[in-house]
Amino acid sequence: MHKNKLFFAVAIGAFLGAALPARAVTIDVDLSGTFQADSDIFTVEFLLDSDRLVTFFTSSWISANSGLGFDTALFLWDSNGDWLGIPAGYGEDVGLGGSALSNGVSHSYGENDVFLNTFLAAGSYTATLVQTGNYPANFPGPSNLADGFWYENDPNYTRDVFGWGPNPHFNGAAGNDPRTGDWTLHLVGISDYNVPGAPIPEPASLTLMALGAGCCALRYRRRPERR
Repeated sequence: MHKNKLFFAVAIGAFLGAALPARAVTIDVDLSGTFQADSDIFTVEFLLDSDRLVTFFTSSWISANSGLGFDTALFLWDSNGDWLGIPAGYGEDVGLGGSALSNGVSHSYGENDVFLNTFLAAGSYTATLVQTGNYPANFPGPSNLADGFWYENDPNYTRDVFGWGPNPHFNGAAGNDPRTGDWTLHLVGISDYNVPGAPIPEPASLTLMALGAGCCALRYRRRPERR
């Protein structure tokens, strides 16, 4: 009797769940790290479950001659690894500083940070964060992620190629503006994300569902059978 009631309840719940329209999932993600060389590249994969406007920005530069993070550039790629091009897939040099919200917190960005608002169709994408100048192989023309980047094999290109100096790497364009490898990247309005090579945290919603199911099963198993 109890098994029949339980099956009926599960069936009704499944029917109602299927009948209700799926809600778009929107999250903000704040990521940070430290490059060790000019040629380092940070990659993050992200997903959109509906067409929408998405914001990407860095809050690393802050102000000139501050000794903070480097001059960032951001490139977006589709599921085939093709670069989305200019302007949809390219962000660099805000010009004027400002601030933007991510996860309800206001983050300041500087003149050489990235700020990109772009409308994307539902699907999977990749974003790559680099130091300015380390552009996709065929930039500004069509390029594929597999083609690589201009200076991916030159860890000191801001000194050796650009002549900005005096440090081995992370030199600002002024030449007397040493920076650090610190960066912070914000993805505002995505549905899910993955950093290749990093452990993926289990979404809180799935954790709660698993705990709830476990509690229900335990309660049902311990419930004495009526005779």
